[in-house]
Amino acid sequence: MHANSRFIVAIMALVLAKVAQESEASEAVTSERMAECAETHPVVIRRIFASLREAGLVRSQSGPGGGWRLSRSAAEITLRDVYQAINKESVFGVPRPAGANGKESCPLPTILVSCFRAAEDALAAQLATVTIAEVIESAMPKIDMVTLKHRVSSVVETAAIA
Repeated sequence: MHANSRFIVAIMALVLAKVAQESEASEAVTSERMAECAETHPVVIRRIFASLREAGLVRSQSGPGGGWRLSRSAAEITLRDVYQAINKESVFGVPRPAGANGKESCPLPTILVSCFRAAEDALAAQLATVTIAEVIESAMPKIDMVTLKHRVSSVVETAAIA
């Protein structure tokens, strides 16, 4: 999956995890159920959540009723946090100074390096201004949150029965 797609899916999955936590059942959501809602494969969700867990944004719970939950409040998780957890490499493929062999793999003109790094810094600064809570709040007029909560709850209930 393309890095940009992973970022969007990660945001969607965090929103679903938050909605599930606020549902009447207050359940963790499984990768399978999140994949169903995001229309992707559960392995994609598990890989994304492994990166998010490594960054301290989510935690997993195994066993019956297990799944994923946010580790922090949705108001404390910024899109920059998510982006940095998902994207380990430079957006523009700018090599970091000195690789394993002590040399840059592909030296670029200084002006390109500084331009690309400035653009990445601007992206990170902009993403830091939006939280997962704000994403949920801004989606409310477009998404019937009651229906979404019901759908997540019914998915959780179906998983508990299975």
